[in-house]
Amino acid sequence: MSCLGIHLDSNFGWSTHTKSLKSRLQGTIALIHRLRRSGFPPNFLLSVLRALFEPLLSYCIPVWGAANASTLHPLEVCQRNALRAVFGLRYRDSVSEVFKRHNFFTVNKLYIFKVACLSFRSVHGMLSPSMSTHLINTITPLRNDRHLNIPTQVVSTNYLARSPVNQVIAIWNSLPTDLKAEPYYTSFKSILKKYIHNI
Repeated sequence: MSCLGIHLDSNFGWSTHTKSLKSRLQGTIALIHRLRRSGFPPNFLLSVLRALFEPLLSYCIPVWGAANASTLHPLEVCQRNALRAVFGLRYRDSVSEVFKRHNFFTVNKLYIFKVACLSFRSVHGMLSPSMSTHLINTITPLRNDRHLNIPTQVVSTNYLARSPVNQVIAIWNSLPTDLKAEPYYTSFKSILKKYIHNI
């Protein structure tokens, strides 16, 4: 089943979606290789990466980003290969320091960042009416909870535990209390980025 560019398997998995996404990401990597061979510098190639690669990877990631590790692994490989293409590194060269130096998130950290931002917007009533229908009535923090946690829901299966609503709750509750207490969205995102880079 496909809806708005999201592909859901018949068994409610995300293999079809990640395979489709991998193909599109590889197209961007091929473009970066061509631009590099044409003499474009790394700074320009980084801009291309941020403009074309990151939006593809970020699109609706709160929905599919809780897929199992084996499903997400090809996308992580694409990320590493994209950075190698930008800097002309060999296939087996590590890019761990490149991620940190240029403030790129891995797939998992990008997922945490996007879900945490969604959590903040839900908690502070910043979601659109259509999103609020699904989340705002469910995700209401206990204001008398000193940790500003959202009440958890009892779920019967691992699939439900990894659903977007439950992941919003779980990731929000895992954040430091002082970060959850940040009242402004812009400053919350800035502090959140530093926090996620260090976990």
